[in-house]
Amino acid sequence: MPQTSKDNLLNLINFLGRFKDLKRSGWLARKVSSPESDAEHSFSLAFQALLLTPSYLDRCRCIELALAHDIAEVYSGDMLPGEIDAAEKHQKEREAVCRLSKELNAPTLIELFDEYENQETPESRFIKSLDKLDNVLLAHYYDACHRAPQPLFEEFSNGAKKYLKNHPQKENETAVNIIKILEQ
Repeated sequence: MPQTSKDNLLNLINFLGRFKDLKRSGWLARKVSSPESDAEHSFSLAFQALLLTPSYLDRCRCIELALAHDIAEVYSGDMLPGEIDAAEKHQKEREAVCRLSKELNAPTLIELFDEYENQETPESRFIKSLDKLDNVLLAHYYDACHRAPQPLFEEFSNGAKKYLKNHPQKENETAVNIIKILEQ
């Protein structure tokens, strides 16, 4: 176990609280009642990784990537796609994850962030595809529960399919197949 000081512990408590409090901006923009938080999204993604990771991938690494993929947003904020330039967004998030890494005495957070952002490993690409899928699954749930003033599933399904089509790779098969099932 890494050396943990009282300051690191208090930073962890603060981080976890803020992560749980941070509501996802895409759902807020669509006026979803009781939208999920970043922490809930990361848990959902990690649970999907636990259940859906193909045998040729490292399941534990996928779960780590899922849990860490949005942690920077505690400091950088959860920005809508196109809200700011992609390079600026990456820079803000990288600075935020470096800050978290220092506060939590957890250098591995930078490694996980970089791996996810660079999309160079099969595990990072698989988690990216599940990240797109998670929005589709939740849009389906929100529609079924009438949690938004307008239907969400088609918009998020189309967005995920566009991303997956533009990034054809073996790691996307699970997400593509699940979306097809939901559209039946």
